[in-house]
Amino acid sequence: MKSIATFKILLLINATFFFYHANISILLCQKGATFLFPRLLIVFCHCFPEKKSYVNLTGKWFYKIVHKEGLFGTSSHRQVFLHSTQALLQPNKKRKIYIMKIGLISDTHSFLEPKVACYFSDCDEIWHAGDIGDVETADKLSAIKPLRAVVGNIDGKELQILYPEHQVFVAEGVKVWITHIGGYPPHYTTKLKASLAQIKPDLFICGHSHILRVIADPERKLLHINPGAAGNHGFHKIKTIITFHLLQGKISQLDVVELGQRGSIPASLP
Repeated sequence: MKSIATFKILLLINATFFFYHANISILLCQKGATFLFPRLLIVFCHCFPEKKSYVNLTGKWFYKIVHKEGLFGTSSHRQVFLHSTQALLQPNKKRKIYIMKIGLISDTHSFLEPKVACYFSDCDEIWHAGDIGDVETADKLSAIKPLRAVVGNIDGKELQILYPEHQVFVAEGVKVWITHIGGYPPHYTTKLKASLAQIKPDLFICGHSHILRVIADPERKLLHINPGAAGNHGFHKIKTIITFHLLQGKISQLDVVELGQRGSIPASLP
């Protein structure tokens, strides 16, 4: 019933458009047929995709009459019809599924583990949740993959010029909010609680605590991620980063990577 209602609405819109640009006499003549008929086919196919095979047969029959045998309209009208129906008669092409891989890092404090480049080499983007430390560290990450970053409480003016305090964007259908200090479910910072209700992110990322957390918040319908700290400064024992995939509005294949103990010799890849 919904498809029938939609068809009627779209049909009315197309008819209104047609009569605005033409007059009733054209509808009854050959030119009107070549203009209106393919539009009706396209509208019908949109509303009833399960009938696509029947629409294709009808379209091919009408195309043969109009374009091949020239029974209706002038050559220019036949050309208009040709362009209108070519897309309709093409076989369905499935959209390529694109999986976006993200490398997430935070609290580097002017130190970048050399092995980070290996773990992030197949990522599409690198996201940094603040306390970068210096521009050189940001440049090293940018040399690996495109970098999205926010500044933290220890980042100076040079980094504040380059990166904002908050990043809100949509990636592969996932609404993301990255900031440095934000708390975690349900203990968000007072400053951000109201903004969370307004922005309604699917994925809320922060750093600052140096504590790795991945927590679902069913009340706010979001996933919170804190990748821990990847630098040598702080109280954390193990340096960590995270990788995950984004696909059609979903977050999947989240992996925690341990880079080794804080201040120790860089760990080798497995």
